[in-house]
Order: sequence, then C-alpha cells, then structure tokens
Amino acid sequence: MTSSLRMAGLGLFVLALAMLACGTDTGGQGAASAAPTAREAAPPALPAGGKLGETSEADGCSLAAVTVEDPAEGREAFWQPEAGERLVAVEVVIGNVGTEPLSVNPLYATLVDDRGFSHEVELAALEEHDQLAVAELGPGEKVKGWVGFALEAGAKPAYVKYAPGLLGTPVKAGLEE
Repeated sequence: MTSSLRMAGLGLFVLALAMLACGTDTGGQGAASAAPTAREAAPPALPAGGKLGETSEADGCSLAAVTVEDPAEGREAFWQPEAGERLVAVEVVIGNVGTEPLSVNPLYATLVDDRGFSHEVELAALEEHDQLAVAELGPGEKVKGWVGFALEAGAKPAYVKYAPGLLGTPVKAGLEE
C-alpha cells in the first residue's frame, strides 16, 4: 500500500470517528424534539461570585463585571443590529492572580443569557466605550474595558465568561445587581 493510500485511509478513519463523536442530528424532527430540553426549561445557575461587581477567580485569572449597559449604543460604521436584536455592553476587570503572564483578549469573552445561549463578542461595536484591550498582564496586574454582545429581544444577560487562551479554564462573573 502506498503512503498516499495510507494517508487517505487514515483521514477517512479520523473523519468517521469525528462524526461518531458529534452524534446524530435529527434536524428538529422526531419525538425527542417535542419535549423542551433542560437548557430551555431552566435558566442557567448563577455562577460563583455571581453578582455584579463581585470577583471570581480560576487558574490565575480573576474576572469582575462592574457595569452593564442594556441596550448600548452601537457604532454605526461597524455594527448594525439585525431584526429583533440589541447591543449589550459589559464593563469588565480582568486580573492576573497567578504567577505566570496572562494574555487578555476581548475575543476570549462570552456572554450567556438567561436562556443559556452563548453570545460572542461584537468587535468595535460600541460607540461610547473603550473596548477591552489586547494585553499581556504580569502577576498582580489588571486591565479594565468594555465588551459588546448582540442579544435577541426578550433575552436577558445572565453572566460573562472569560477563558484565557484556547485551553484556559473559564471564569464567570454574574450580571445581576
């Protein structure tokens, strides 16, 4: 067997394993989709450190959400709401409570709404606030900035998650007053 055939066979095997790991999607068809899931039925539990202004820590990273602006004013040149959507701005403080450098990037932040859905950051969307800066924090250092998220009508912001890097453990900060 040639090396190209071996590589093709290995590629098919890996693809088959990935498909098995992802499970089967019925596309909303069938009896299983009729009953609401636990995610739809109950709002997410408030995380540790779960009130606005309280600080949570995980793996050398601290996070506090200090202000929520809902709705926030979007920068028209960079962000236009889709039908039934609004911009929510959250001011966060991220700190390095570990002994190694900590990378900070607004893309590492996610907002989770009261329905359990995650929302990614809308870069450069905020009109009146400075976006959280990309930075490298030494031990004991902190950075403060804003992150913006698009939420659909009727959804309430529940908490912000921040996961430093690809393998960082997420730290959560609640948004309830």
